[in-house]
Amino acid sequence: MKELIKMIKTVKLVIYFLLSLSLLVEPILAADQDCLKATRLVKQGLALDKDREGELEKYRQAVESCPTMAEAYYNMGVILHSLGRDQEAEDAFSKAVKLKESAQFLVALATSETKQNNNDAAKEHFKRAIELEADNVKALQGLAIIAERNGDLDKALQYLKKAEELNGSDVNTLYNMAVVYDRQNETARAIASYRKVTELNPDHFQAYYYMGLAYTRLGQFDRAARALTHAAKLRPDDAAVHRALGDIYQQLEDYDKAELSYRKAISNDPSDVISRVNLGIVLVHKSQQAEAEEVLQKAVEADPTNSYALSVLGWAQLELGKLELAEKTLKEAIKIDGLNAAAHNNLGVLYQRLGKTELASKEFKLAAQLNPKLVQARENLKRFVLSRN
Repeated sequence: MKELIKMIKTVKLVIYFLLSLSLLVEPILAADQDCLKATRLVKQGLALDKDREGELEKYRQAVESCPTMAEAYYNMGVILHSLGRDQEAEDAFSKAVKLKESAQFLVALATSETKQNNNDAAKEHFKRAIELEADNVKALQGLAIIAERNGDLDKALQYLKKAEELNGSDVNTLYNMAVVYDRQNETARAIASYRKVTELNPDHFQAYYYMGLAYTRLGQFDRAARALTHAAKLRPDDAAVHRALGDIYQQLEDYDKAELSYRKAISNDPSDVISRVNLGIVLVHKSQQAEAEEVLQKAVEADPTNSYALSVLGWAQLELGKLELAEKTLKEAIKIDGLNAAAHNNLGVLYQRLGKTELASKEFKLAAQLNPKLVQARENLKRFVLSRN
């Protein structure tokens, strides 16, 4: 039984919140004494750099001194956003826009609204930013994210292609294009876009990670391993990337590397049941059934209703000759999920060893029907039929 648990595809359009300290602005010099004071306060805030709370206080003092200074509200919003105080940030950006309707301020407001899933308002503000500044790449990126959220991937791609025409080296645009292609199952195009991202930004973890998964889906395991290995170097503590590497090495039947990858995944995330199950599979293949049983018991203890974990545990027990215990475990797996083809296949093997040929035939047939791609089930059924003729 070599079938891997299916990797859960979680590719999503990443919202690159396009606000950073580099976008902070200085106000235009004012004649009013209070606003002159506010201008000095904003400049003092900009000089504080890493002291965000101190910087925020300067901007608060600035708007108290000069309530019409849009730049102070905008800068306040940037800092609040960086501190994760999203509603306050949105309020600050909204005040800035009311005082001065610039494309930059509108994009900031829309981005904040997008983060809080206020998509309709965000869409209108992104569109207004484009009316004021037709070549605003960030506004186009924002509209693409809204379209993706609404399930209109074609529209999202249109916005991103237009953004690419304006700036072909914008990493955010290229990455989100790759994600849309991924969502549309345009895997080759997705890989091409992910590759462009890594060429522009060699430290882009997500691009390497999802490129590796895309190569995996194409069965190009060597390329997948290279991409995921690079991702693992960028984030050595990320459990998912080590699990993905383990899956590839298991497919390549390089069980030593697969074991190492799964153990790294578990070390980084002890709650990773999938890696525990797949580690158990690898250990059985390495004829380390006793250790496999121990690993799989922990997986089942962590998730008692995981039918797949139970089916693999039953397989390990079967290989250890614990037939009665294996039968109990496999039946429990089927009780939880009657569509678990691997469990039916393994139960068929067990019945065959017990000489219960009719029951074995029934389980092999059911396994093959439930999952025609499960090679072991087809082969077991074929051998069983030949043995009867």
